[in-house]
Amino acid sequence: MLPVKLLSPLLLFSFFSFCQKNITGLINAEKAFAQYALDSNTRDAFVKFLDSNCVVFNEGKAINGYQLWKSREKRTSKIIWAPEFAAIASSNEYGVTTGPYEFKASVNDTALARGNFTSIWHYNTNKEWKNVLDFGISYTEKRNPVTEIKSYEIIAGIKTDVNLVTIEKAFIFDYNTNGVAAYKKIAADNIWFNTEGQLPVNGINSIEEALKKIPPAIQFIPSGMGVSYSKDFGYIYGTARLNDKQQNYLRVWIKENGEWKLLLQTLGLSN
Repeated sequence: MLPVKLLSPLLLFSFFSFCQKNITGLINAEKAFAQYALDSNTRDAFVKFLDSNCVVFNEGKAINGYQLWKSREKRTSKIIWAPEFAAIASSNEYGVTTGPYEFKASVNDTALARGNFTSIWHYNTNKEWKNVLDFGISYTEKRNPVTEIKSYEIIAGIKTDVNLVTIEKAFIFDYNTNGVAAYKKIAADNIWFNTEGQLPVNGINSIEEALKKIPPAIQFIPSGMGVSYSKDFGYIYGTARLNDKQQNYLRVWIKENGEWKLLLQTLGLSN
């Protein structure tokens, strides 16, 4: 490693900007991840920014993403992406980002695939942001480049113990009983839906059409989770089954005004 005194001001700014324990650091970590993949290669970028226990998904199964990418060869193909929305716990050590991506054979080629990524980030004891969960869905439509990043910072409230599995299972029971109407009861104002085969939808006033596109009668089986130190941000993931299909899902829960609300859902199933 080069001595700090030999680093350019631009590199120093880039390093410190995504090591900040705040929403700016979270967003800049995602940007740095994407830029590293563009400047270097996708394999090395994932190895550098993924936590050693990062979760990714393959055909309905959660696997170790760090080991997966470490075992891959370096290639000239590119995944080009940018954050469009970010949210962070009041304790600033857990956050989520999402935004569009394109997969290309090389940077100047036509996109071979498009979609939205969702990343859960954790600020670790080494004072750096690491991606602890990475989940993407695909769609065919071409989207305009991201020009504005929406962000949400949870306001600290009274810290109480939380059992996220209980919250998740209560929602699943309501969904099994009342269908997609269950989402309306627990939707946060900034709710975000990423659903396989569909363009993303953001905002409480936009979810009606999104709910119509979520397949009915999905069997949700939670299998892993994480909760912030402030007990106001948590994520839970698992298997989503529909007829003979098996994929995965991720939900991000936040505490607003003393109540748990659904901030984001990424669903790997389509109609």
